[in-house]
Amino acid sequence: MYNQIITNTLNRMKRIFTSIVVAVAAITASAQSAEFFEPYKSVDLRLPSVPLVVNDPYFSIWSPYDKLTDGSTKHWTDAQKAMDGLLRVDGKTYRFMGVEKPYILSSILPMADEGAWTAKTSRTNPGDGWASPDFDDSSWGTEQGAIGSADEYPNVNTNWDVENTDVYVRRTVTLTSDDLDDDLYIVYSHDDVFELYINGTQVISTGETWLQGETLHLSASQKALLKEGDNVIAAHCHNTTGGALIDYGLYRNTKTEGADIEVATQTSVDVLATNTYYTFECGPVMLDVVFTAPMLIDDLDLLSTPVNYISYQVRSNDGASHDVQFYLSTTPELTVNQNTQRTQSSYGSSDYGYKYLRAGSVEQPQLQKSGDLICIDWGYLYLPDVNGEVSLSTGYTAEDYFATTGELQRSKISAYSSSESTMPSMSYLHDFGSVTTASSFAMLAYDEVYDIIYMNQKYKGYWARNGKNIQEAIAEMRDNYTDIMTRCRALDKRIYDDGLAAGNAKYAELLSGSYRHVIAAHKLFEDNEGHLLFFSKENNSNGCVNTVDLTYPSSPLFLLYNPELLKGMMTSIFEYSYTGRWTKPFAAHDLGTYPIANGQVYGGDMPLEESGNMITLAAMICKLENSTEYVEKYWDVITTWADYLAENGQDPENQLCTDDFAGHWAHNANLSVKAIMGVAGYAEMARIRGDVETAEKYMNKAEEMARTWESMAREGDHYRLAFDRSNTWSQKYNMVWDKLWNIHIFPNNAAEREIQYYLTKQNTYGLPLDSREAYSKSDWIIWTASMSPDKETFLKFSDLVYKYVNETNSRVPLSDWYWTNSGDMRGFRARSVIGGHWMKVLMDKIGTVQAPTREWAPVGDKIKTKWADEVSVDNVLPEYPRPLMERADWMNLNGLWDYGFNVSTSNSEPTMYDGKILVPFALESSLSGVMQAMSENNALWYKREFTVPQEWDGKRVLINFGACDYNTTVYVNGHDVVSHTGGSTAFSADITDYLSSDGTNVLTVKVIDTTDETTQPVGKQRKNAAGNGDIWYTPVSGIWQTVWLEPVSSAYISNVATTPDVDNSRFVVNATAEGVSGSDAVVKVTLTDGDETVATGEGAPGSDIELSVASPKLWSPQSPHLYDMQLTLTCGGEETDRVESYAALRKISVAQDKNGVWRMQLNNQDFFQNGVLDQGYWPDGLYTAPTDEALCYDIEMAKSLGYNMIRKHMKVEPARWYYHCDRLGMLVWQDMPAVGRSYEDWNGSTWYTGTEGRPTTSVRINFITEWSNIIKQHYSNPSIVVWTPFNEAWGQFTTASVVSTTRAQDDTRLIDAASGGNHYEGVGDLLDLHDYNIEPSVYLYDSTRPTVLGEYGGLKYNVEGYRWDPDFTSTGYNDSEELTDAYVTLAGRIAALAKSEEAKDFSAAVYTQITDVETEMNGLMTYDRKLLKVDADKVKAANEKISSILDSSTGIESVGNQDGPAVELGRYNAGGQRVTKNSKGLNIVKYSDGTVKKIIVK
Repeated sequence: MYNQIITNTLNRMKRIFTSIVVAVAAITASAQSAEFFEPYKSVDLRLPSVPLVVNDPYFSIWSPYDKLTDGSTKHWTDAQKAMDGLLRVDGKTYRFMGVEKPYILSSILPMADEGAWTAKTSRTNPGDGWASPDFDDSSWGTEQGAIGSADEYPNVNTNWDVENTDVYVRRTVTLTSDDLDDDLYIVYSHDDVFELYINGTQVISTGETWLQGETLHLSASQKALLKEGDNVIAAHCHNTTGGALIDYGLYRNTKTEGADIEVATQTSVDVLATNTYYTFECGPVMLDVVFTAPMLIDDLDLLSTPVNYISYQVRSNDGASHDVQFYLSTTPELTVNQNTQRTQSSYGSSDYGYKYLRAGSVEQPQLQKSGDLICIDWGYLYLPDVNGEVSLSTGYTAEDYFATTGELQRSKISAYSSSESTMPSMSYLHDFGSVTTASSFAMLAYDEVYDIIYMNQKYKGYWARNGKNIQEAIAEMRDNYTDIMTRCRALDKRIYDDGLAAGNAKYAELLSGSYRHVIAAHKLFEDNEGHLLFFSKENNSNGCVNTVDLTYPSSPLFLLYNPELLKGMMTSIFEYSYTGRWTKPFAAHDLGTYPIANGQVYGGDMPLEESGNMITLAAMICKLENSTEYVEKYWDVITTWADYLAENGQDPENQLCTDDFAGHWAHNANLSVKAIMGVAGYAEMARIRGDVETAEKYMNKAEEMARTWESMAREGDHYRLAFDRSNTWSQKYNMVWDKLWNIHIFPNNAAEREIQYYLTKQNTYGLPLDSREAYSKSDWIIWTASMSPDKETFLKFSDLVYKYVNETNSRVPLSDWYWTNSGDMRGFRARSVIGGHWMKVLMDKIGTVQAPTREWAPVGDKIKTKWADEVSVDNVLPEYPRPLMERADWMNLNGLWDYGFNVSTSNSEPTMYDGKILVPFALESSLSGVMQAMSENNALWYKREFTVPQEWDGKRVLINFGACDYNTTVYVNGHDVVSHTGGSTAFSADITDYLSSDGTNVLTVKVIDTTDETTQPVGKQRKNAAGNGDIWYTPVSGIWQTVWLEPVSSAYISNVATTPDVDNSRFVVNATAEGVSGSDAVVKVTLTDGDETVATGEGAPGSDIELSVASPKLWSPQSPHLYDMQLTLTCGGEETDRVESYAALRKISVAQDKNGVWRMQLNNQDFFQNGVLDQGYWPDGLYTAPTDEALCYDIEMAKSLGYNMIRKHMKVEPARWYYHCDRLGMLVWQDMPAVGRSYEDWNGSTWYTGTEGRPTTSVRINFITEWSNIIKQHYSNPSIVVWTPFNEAWGQFTTASVVSTTRAQDDTRLIDAASGGNHYEGVGDLLDLHDYNIEPSVYLYDSTRPTVLGEYGGLKYNVEGYRWDPDFTSTGYNDSEELTDAYVTLAGRIAALAKSEEAKDFSAAVYTQITDVETEMNGLMTYDRKLLKVDADKVKAANEKISSILDSSTGIESVGNQDGPAVELGRYNAGGQRVTKNSKGLNIVKYSDGTVKKIIVK
C-alpha cells in the first residue's frame, strides 16, 4: 500500500510538471496557429503513397495506404520503417498511425540478410518431382544465397542476371516438435516469377512481380506439410528481364498479446506541397496530425536540413473537456539497411535546452554502401523531447505501458539490438491533460554526418557547410516553428494556385502531391570550390547519382521556382568535362552510384541524349537570366557538345536514349528532336552572348535539321517513332522547347499535328510512350500535353495522369513508368523526374502559346539566284503559261496555298494543314517556303479557295496544271474532278459542274510522289541525293508549274498541232475541239507576219488544214522567224472560242552528201549542231525557275556563248521555256526523264547484243504514256528537233519498239534512240556517243546515219562562294583562265574531230554543261547563275569554229598533254549503285579532284 501511495503521488506530481512543460512549449511554439491544421485546399487525390517524413533519398518515410492505420510506414524502397502513433483519451487508447505488429519474427531458416545460406541449385529444369523431399539432387550444384543481380539487390552472394533463365533451389531445415507448435511464417524476396514448395507441395505462386520481404503466414494446413526432422523448402524463380533475385527463409513469431488498442477512424487526408494533413476521430476527440517537410525551394538551408515537424491538435467533438495524451514511437529500424545489423540507441541531453533519443548502427559504415534499393546504415536518428518527453524502452512493451498508464516507461540510457525483435522503442509523449482544444508539435531528424562523396571528397549536407550540427539545427527549427510553418503554407498555396491557373483542380492536386516527392530524391551540398551541388538519386532505376536524363525531365519545377537548384544538378556535369576527367565529345550520363559521385558508372553512353539535355537546359537558364554568365566558363565544352549534336543528331545511330524501355532503335525521331533543340539552344545562347554570326549559323543549322526531320519522320497525320519504321509513333515531348522558346523551327505545325494524333491513341490512364507498348511516363505525358494549343486539350491528357495516380493499385511513392491500360506500375518509384509535371506551368508563365505568324520567305541557307529576291507571293510567274494556245481571259492560281500531309492510302484531306506553300514551287525547294522532302507512304495535299469572276457566268471553267509530280488527284468542293499520272506533262479538267453556287470554291490537290527509281520516270531526281560531286539531285514533288483557270464556251478548242512543211512551203494545222456535235463546227486559222495576213484556212475540228505560204521565211538559229497564228471555233456560225498561237517553217533531217557522208540538216542544208547540256535545275526553285526572266536566261547565255543547240537533259521544261527557244532561235534535243532502274547492262562502246530490257507492264505503260504526252504537248514547238527516249541504258527497254512509238507520234523530227547507248544497229536516226576523255573520239560507226557526241567535256571549276555545299571543295581547275584555256583546247579537238576522215559522219556535239547543278561543278556558270566561269569571248569564238565546221575549214589546233589521273574515290554502275570493280557497260567514276567521269567497258 505504501508503495502504491508513493507511486500515485509521483504520478500526480508528474502530471502537474507536464502541464507546466506544455505551457512553456506553447510559448516556445509562438502561439501555434489553428490554421496550421487546415489545408489550404482540401484534396480529393488519393496518392498511392503519402509522404510523411522526407528530406533526401535516405530520410524518407511514406504511408502506402488509404489509411494511416492500414499498415506500417515504409521507406520508398518498400522496406519497413515503422512509425506508430497513439492517442489516449480518458484512459482509452486509439491507434492513428501504424498497425499493431502481427508478428515479431525470429529466424529458423534465415535469409541472406543474416548471412550467406548454402543450398542445392539447378539452372535447368530438373523435371517432375524436383521439390519433393525424396528427389535425388546429387547432380545439382551447390551455391550460396541470395542468388540474383548483385548490382541491384543487397545480400547477393551468387550472381544471376541473365534474361529468360531459371534457378531452382532446395533448402533443408531440421525442425523439432516445439518448432512445429510455433506460429510460423515464410519470408521471401524475388524478381521475377516465383514459386515455393514445402516438402513438394506448392504454397506460393506470384506470377511476374518483383517484391522484397513478402510474408506468408502458414495456415494450419500449410504447417501440416512440415514434419519433425528434415524438411525441404524448395523454390523456383524465373527471370524474364532486367534484375533477378531469389531469397527465402522460415521464421517463428515471438510476439505476445498486448493491450487493447482501438483503431482511430480516419476522416480525411490531404496532401499539399510541404504538408500532409490527417484527421481522425478518436471517440469524443478529433485528432489532427500534420507532417511537414519544410523543404522550401527558395531557402536552401531549410530545404537541406534533415528535420521534419509532426504537428498535432486535439479537438473535443462533444463540447466537454477530455484527458488526452499523444504518443509517437519508432525504432532504430530507421537507421539500418537490414534489421539484423547491430544498433546502439541512447538517451542524451543537448546544449540547446532539450533531451533527445539517438539511434544508429554500431558499425557506422559511413558512405561505404552505394546502390539502388538500399537504406542508410550510418548516421543517427534523433527524436527530441520538444514539447513533450521521450523514452528509450523495451520495444514490445512500450505501447502496452502507454495504453495502460498514459505514460512512458522510464527511459534507458542506452540499448543495443541485433534483430527487429530486440530493437528498443524510441517513444515520444505529449500529455495535454484535460482540454477541449489544444495543439503542439514534435520533431524528427536524421544526421547523416557525411552525406555524399564527390570526386573522392566527403561532404556534409548544405545546411552543415559552416559547421552547424544537428542539435543546433533542431533548436533553430524548434524556435522558428511558426515562421517556417507559415512559409510552408505559402508555398503550398503557390504550388496549388499555379497548377489551378495552368490546368484545373486535378492538375493542382497532382502538383501538390508531387513536390516533396521530387525534392526528397536529392541531396544538396556545397563543394570545396564553392559550387552549389544538388544531386539526385536514380531511385528504383539503377541508383545512379546525378543522372542527366533525370535532371532533364525534372527541370520545369526548378526552372520555375529556383534555377539555382537546376544549376546545382548541371554544374558537376560541366565540371566533369571542363576538368578533363571526362574526355568524350559529349556529356556524361551520371557521376556514380549514390552516394558516391566519383565518375560515370553507367555502362552505356548516351551521347545525343545527355548532350541535348544539358545544352537545352543551359539555354533555358540563360534565357531566363538574359545572360550567359553561368555558361561562360564552360563555353568550349558546350561548343564541342553542340557540334556533336549538329553532326550526329539528324538521323541518330543505334544510341541509347531515355525512351528505350522497349529496346533502343536506331533512327529515333524523338532523339533527333532533342539533338535539334540542343543545336537551337546553343544558337540561342550565342545570341544572348552577342555572337550574332555563331547564333545565325547554328540556328540555320537547327532549322535545316528540323525541316529535314519533318520530312523524314512524317507519316501522314503523325510522325514516326523511328525514321525507318513505318506504322509507328511516339511522344515527341522534346519538341516542347520549340514552343516554349517561341522559335518554331519545326515546320508544318508538327507539334499540333502530333497532339491531334495523340488524342486518338490514349488509353484509360493516359497516352502510351510509343506504339510498341501500352506503358508510359507521367512526366513525358505532361511535357507532351504542354504542347497543346489550349488548356482544354491539355486537360484531356493531364486528367488521365491524375486518374492513374488516383486509382493505381501500385502503392508506392509515385511510379512515373506505368501501364496506361491497367494503371499498374511498370517500374521505378520515388524518382525526381516528376518535376516534369510542372511543364504546363512553366509554359504558361514563360512560354508563348501561339506561334508567330510566319511570312513567306525562301527557306534555307543554300545559294540562291538573283531572281529569288524578285519572287512575290502576289505575283508569282504571272505570264500566260501556254503560248502555243493562249486565251485572253484567264485566272492565275499561283500563290500561297495551304499544304499538309496524310497517309497515301487516305482519300480524305488532312484534318490539319501544315502551313503555306508558294505554288508552283516544289515542296523540296527553297522558294516554296517549305523546303522539305516527301516522306515515305505520305500524300502531299494542297488547298486553296477561289472565286469564279462574275463575268464568267454562263461559261465552262477549265482548270489547268502545267505539271505536277507525280500521281495527282484534283478535287473541287470535295468532288474528284481529274486524276493524272506523270511529273512532266500538263493536264486539264472541266470543273463547271462542281462549282459552288455561292461563289467560293475549295480546290484541293492530292499528290503521291515516291520518287521511286524503279517504277516512275525520275530523271536525275533521287530520294537520297548524295552530293559530293554526284550526278543525282534533290527530288521534286508536287505542283511545279503554273496552275490556272480559264473560261470557255461549251464548245472549245482543246489542242493545236502545227506541222511545218518546208519542202512545200506550207503548214498543216490540226485543231481538236470539245463540245462540238454535228457538222456545223468549223475551225478557222489565220497566219500573219506582223500586220500582214499570210494565209488562211478552215476545216472541221480534227481535220488537217493546209496553209500555203508564198515567199516563206524559214526558221533557224540565225533567223528564228515566227508567224503569228489565230484560231477560231464557230458552231452554227457563232464564234465559241478563239486562241492565239504561232508557227515556224523549219525542217530537220539527215542526208548523205555527194561523198556518202551522213550529215544532219536544217532546212535541207548541212548544219553542225553545237550544243550544251542543260538540266534545268535551280538552287532556289529546283525544277521551277524563279521568274520568266530567269527561265529565259540560260537560253540567252547559251546563245551568247556561240551554241546553236541545247540538249534538255532528263527534264521537260514548262511550255514558256520552249517558247523562248522558239523566239530566240535555239535548237532543242529533248530527253525523256529516265526510269532510274537499269534493265540492260550499259555498253556504250559497241553494239548492244544482250537481252533487251523488260520492265513491268505498269512501268512500261507509265513511261510510254508520259513520253507520248510530252511529244503531243510540245509537237508544235519548232525549236525541238530531236526526241531522245533513252540515255546511257538508264531504264532502257525494247528500244526499237519505243522508237517506233515515237515515230508514230512524230515523223517530222529526228529520233536519238539512246544517247550514249545502248546502241542497236539501224534503230533511230542518230548514233549518239558519250566521251568524257580529254581527247574525245568517235569510237563507233553506223553506215546508215550520222554520228554525234551527245556528251563530252565536263570540265570542273569549283568556285568558292558559289557552292551548293560549302564543304564540297573538290575542283579540276583553279581559276577562270585555266578553265577557259581547257575549254578552248577541247573545242579545238571537237572541231578537228569533225574534220577528220575517221569521224566523217560526225554531225553534232553537246558540251556538259551550261551550269553547275548542286555538287556537280562542271558548269560554264555557277549554279546560282551569278558567275560565268569562263571568258565569254574566247568560248564564243571557239564555239563558232565548231558551229561553222561544215562551212569553212580550220586547221587542227595544237593541244597540250593532260596530267596523270587523280585517285579514284568511288565507282558506280548505270543505276547509281556503288560497285567495287568495273561492270560491263557504263561505269561512273568519282576522282579525288572532284571530277566525275564515265567509263565504258565492252
